[in-house]
Amino acid sequence: MDNLLGLTNVRAVRAGSFYGTALVVLPTRQTISGVATDVSDLLAAPIDPALPKKDRKELEKALEAIVDSLTADQWLGDEALTAAKGEKTFEGLEKAVDSLTKSITNKPELVDDAAFVSSVEEAVLTLLSAASTLARTALEAAATGGGDVHKLSEGVQAYQAGEALATSDGKKNASKAMDEYEKAWKKAQQSLK
Repeated sequence: MDNLLGLTNVRAVRAGSFYGTALVVLPTRQTISGVATDVSDLLAAPIDPALPKKDRKELEKALEAIVDSLTADQWLGDEALTAAKGEKTFEGLEKAVDSLTKSITNKPELVDDAAFVSSVEEAVLTLLSAASTLARTALEAAATGGGDVHKLSEGVQAYQAGEALATSDGKKNASKAMDEYEKAWKKAQQSLK
């Protein structure tokens, strides 16, 4: 979907594909909540002897970070973050992405557990898509609200860098992409001051 700033969320559909065979596009906050449920389900599954305890701890840290990112005082409805506390959502999402990625990176023992790896990779990509949507929404709102053109331009550049990183290899560059989306969101907030 193109918009006022010419931005596109190249993975907008991915967030919906996570929840079944039919395409269901949920509001961003619900999408993030769905990832929390999926990570919780991974933790509730019988303990795979190939999954080291430290990786299980990474999944637990990811779940905690996702839940923290959903705190009501950080959100304006289901699609936008508050200027005062929205940064905490990005921090939580980045921690979750880092922990999820650590749980499957360089783990030859998990090669046979394709379902587990696929579930974790899908969770990472879904969180990236949610962060992309939050950054894009903030930039659009700032542009419509008369935000400073220079700050908006910096925000658009950060957003586009995030998209490039996320689409080049989402798992490998997930943390860097999340940083860029957070930077884009911050520039949108700064443009309105």
